[in-house]
Amino acid sequence: MIDVARRHHHGVRFDLGSMTDLALADASVTGLVAWYSLIHIPDDEISSVLAHFRRAFRPGGPLLLSFHVGATGRS
Repeated sequence: MIDVARRHHHGVRFDLGSMTDLALADASVTGLVAWYSLIHIPDDEISSVLAHFRRAFRPGGPLLLSFHVGATGRS
């Protein structure tokens, strides 16, 4: 999907990385998409991932999250 985004949106930077260890400077990300990817993170690591997002994210930028909702967590 990153290749498709790069092909269709020239001049926009797209990076691929690990949500559990974002190698990005503080406040360096203008927008963030986590589309059905948080479901692959163990429940006990979600708060750490969201902290990485917050650290790297510029205030006021767009954030697109999507995830499944259910009665139980995934480990």
